Amino acid sequence: MKFLAVVCLLIAAVAFVTAQQQHCWDKQFSAVIGLVDPTQHYDDVHKLWYDADGQQQRLEIHEFEPADKHLTVLLKHKEGKMYVLDQSTNECTSHPLEGPLPPFCLANNATKVDTVTVGGSLKVDAYVEKFRGFTTRIMVAQQNNIPVNIFTKGGSFGSIFEEWTDFQHGISNMNVFDIPNQCKNAKRSMVPVRPQLLQHIKRLNTPIFRTN
Repeated sequence: MKFLAVVCLLIAAVAFVTAQQQHCWDKQFSAVIGLVDPTQHYDDVHKLWYDADGQQQRLEIHEFEPADKHLTVLLKHKEGKMYVLDQSTNECTSHPLEGPLPPFCLANNATKVDTVTVGGSLKVDAYVEKFRGFTTRIMVAQQNNIPVNIFTKGGSFGSIFEEWTDFQHGISNMNVFDIPNQCKNAKRSMVPVRPQLLQHIKRLNTPIFRTN
């Protein structure tokens, strides 16, 4: 598994997105996202629950490459904790987490570059933005103003492609943010024990954490 380098470094470096941005999605939403990172031979599908108001997010990650694996990742920004539950071993670890969870918005410098039709009828606006060494193309459906796919290149990750499906406004069941029983007594690790996992979470959040 091509996992990750310290998520706290990412989130600590991110400021809240300002009101000058062109568009922000719901502060609370869920989506199913297929992620492909061809440069790292990485492929997964994950379910994301995002709650900027409550300063928390949850990821259910199903990795296909390089090995089949299931993980639950719960980020509690107010508490400064990230919980990682490996469902194959039923083991949970706790890691320090710094910084706020910003709303999911287009960056201030995002520019609309095109409008295309997907699947014969869906009108989609294409935006390009540059932030922190990354260039990102975001495709947004005109009808409901939700993301369709996101392509990011640059930084240390090479190229990342995300296909967004099942986007739901709001969170229907806030219990998804409850700490799993396996994690309630998890030992707090000041040094991430799985750097590849943290690197993977950073990769997942790259298209979401954006500011000028």
